[in-house]
Amino acid sequence: MKDGGPEQLAAGVFDDRSRSMNAAHRPGDGKLARRIALPLAYAVLLAAYAAAMLYWEPPRVLFKDEPVSGRDLDTHIGQTFRVVEALDRFGESWAYDPQLLAGHLEGVIFDADNKAWELWTFALSHLGLGKGLAFNLFIALAPALLPFVLFVSARLFGLGRGARFAVVALGLGVWCFDSFIHWGWWEGMIAYMMASYLCLLPLGLFYRFATERRLRYAIALAPLMAALHLVHPYSFFILVVPMTVLYVRHFRAFAPRHHLAVAGIAAATIAVNAYWLLVDLGFWHYVVNSGYMGATTIGHLATDYVGIVLDRAVSGGGGMRSGFRFLAVGAAAVSLLFWGKERDPRFLAFAVGLGGLFVAGYLGGYIPPLRQVQPYRFTAPLAFLSLIPAAHLVERLFASDALRRLPPRVYAVGAIAVIAAVPRLARDVMYFLPPLVPEAAELKDERPKITDAVGFSNIGYPRQMEFRHTGMTEDQAALADWVAARVAEGEPGRYLVENWNLGELLAWKTKAEVLGGFRLRNVKHSAANFFRFFPTDPPPKGVLKAFLKRYAVRYVITTVTHERFRAEKKLLRKVAQFPPHIVFESRQNVSYFAEGSGSVEASLNRIAVRGTAPGEDVVLRYHWLETFVCEPRCAVKHERLKDDPVGFIRIAAGHPADFDVVNRY
Repeated sequence: MKDGGPEQLAAGVFDDRSRSMNAAHRPGDGKLARRIALPLAYAVLLAAYAAAMLYWEPPRVLFKDEPVSGRDLDTHIGQTFRVVEALDRFGESWAYDPQLLAGHLEGVIFDADNKAWELWTFALSHLGLGKGLAFNLFIALAPALLPFVLFVSARLFGLGRGARFAVVALGLGVWCFDSFIHWGWWEGMIAYMMASYLCLLPLGLFYRFATERRLRYAIALAPLMAALHLVHPYSFFILVVPMTVLYVRHFRAFAPRHHLAVAGIAAATIAVNAYWLLVDLGFWHYVVNSGYMGATTIGHLATDYVGIVLDRAVSGGGGMRSGFRFLAVGAAAVSLLFWGKERDPRFLAFAVGLGGLFVAGYLGGYIPPLRQVQPYRFTAPLAFLSLIPAAHLVERLFASDALRRLPPRVYAVGAIAVIAAVPRLARDVMYFLPPLVPEAAELKDERPKITDAVGFSNIGYPRQMEFRHTGMTEDQAALADWVAARVAEGEPGRYLVENWNLGELLAWKTKAEVLGGFRLRNVKHSAANFFRFFPTDPPPKGVLKAFLKRYAVRYVITTVTHERFRAEKKLLRKVAQFPPHIVFESRQNVSYFAEGSGSVEASLNRIAVRGTAPGEDVVLRYHWLETFVCEPRCAVKHERLKDDPVGFIRIAAGHPADFDVVNRY
């Protein structure tokens, strides 16, 4: 097949679709069963999908005005609620938050993956919904959009009716039963997993624009690209390679108006996202190295394929279930061989797109710049982008007489492959749907007793955990109430929290000032998290004592490493227990003043200081920010610290007895 230009190539794609459809619906075979078979298949598929999602996302948890918490979700709750408050009170998308890490920036850098979630919650809360319910509805939006996006994307790439069904069916399987993708949207990476499949739409629109050169596709693409980058900025890395290649391939065929349309798409995307991009650039000097998670090597490809976990810090906290992922990627690879031989116009975009994602997802650990963006993440869009060529392979096989021409020995090999593959896919399904797994029978008294079941890895023994949203646990709720009561009593001092999920929860749920939360925050303010540097082992002598004093720690809340704090009897005493958590209180005097004295009350963008001595310098144990001003008639200065690159706040003598340190935008 010779290359006769974009129009001829595009026409060939859609002629192929027509032939497929005609082959499935020849004149005279209009029996009722044939007419309703595909709609019935869709109905069964979507009903099963809805039932599974209702199991994983129980309405009693999702549809109430209490945000769904747990794991990364608590980080996103804190980010969203603080930004909504900043928008409501100050009309700005970021703020100085004194409740976490001795004061840090909220809505800046670390929440780049949360912009759409924040705007969504802000908009719905102004329509009368509670912030918690508005937050939860974004969680519900991600799986609800998936079937629609898959179907429309399949149409944009010219797939026939049967192939469109294959895209939806395999795509739902990937969403539900690929371990990284399911673990991701369960533990809180909602936005990224959503962006991983949403990228199919802009790529499909740009493909149609490039091959047909109709401006309506560019007009639809501009707002979609802008919104997609609000959902997650890594959409840029997913799409930049295939879109750039498509543009270069069709560059000479474009008229000036087409080049202008491409520039307009880029300009619209940047303009819509400029409000947060400019803020992030202004505070980029606070960023620290983040190349320590998701750094894949060739070994991860091998273990992913086999179905075992090599490193939980790379592939997530669940077991490795990758059958649907490799089914999609493998079928896509075969389809690309056909497309390349036939010079199909879709070949170029998918070859470079899938190739780039494969290299990033499985070899990114060898490439220093990619280490900064957690390269294993790209296995998710790799799976979703594979759906289009994979489904076309299905269409190719079943919408022609190719299968009928195969010799019997090929059918034998195929049957063996299916027999081998089906159990793996079934185990992947059962891993995330434990009710489908039969209960393991208990051993009778006359049989040898097995006292240690931990070493058994078979599904169901011990019982598989459920990857579904359940909300706050009883111990977390009780501890949050206890902390809220201490704060209400006016006790000064911060809470050093070992469990990062619990730290984030206490920061958004109560008015406590917390040192903890996500340990690998890629900002310098993380210096105020003791557990970032000493997660399990005791620190050198004197380090804990100095840390408790420097950051005005009143309580230490441990979840796992209790013993090293029990041993610090001169520094700490146990005051409460909420299994598995223990609360220790510091025996040291607690003060927010490194120099001077008085009282402090901190809130978003403001630190109110009262009762100080005007003739003495004041140094506050809160992190410095260059946009701070001191009111009235006082000046704020930067107090540099060893081992904390952000530093504290100094107010020179000559200040009023009562003053406020305020973040002035």
